[in-house]
Amino acid sequence: MWFFPTRTRAALAQRLMNACVQTGMTSPGMLVVDGILEDYNQVVRPQNIDLGVTGEHLEFAGVLRWIFENFPSEPFYGFICDDGLP
Repeated sequence: MWFFPTRTRAALAQRLMNACVQTGMTSPGMLVVDGILEDYNQVVRPQNIDLGVTGEHLEFAGVLRWIFENFPSEPFYGFICDDGLP
């Protein structure tokens, strides 16, 4: 699964979600908010991308641990942070 870690940058997360649509991404993904949902309620995600929220600020390494603990059996792990584009 593709994972898209983000924190306090909902506008960049939206840009990333838009790029996923524009590039025709069909594989499963998850936008992972590091902390609480806050401004991310307004982010529009394609149907193949779920939303995960860590509930507390973990920093990037903590987010990776959260992902591997909560999704231990994925066939693949791909990461694009909110300031990147596919």
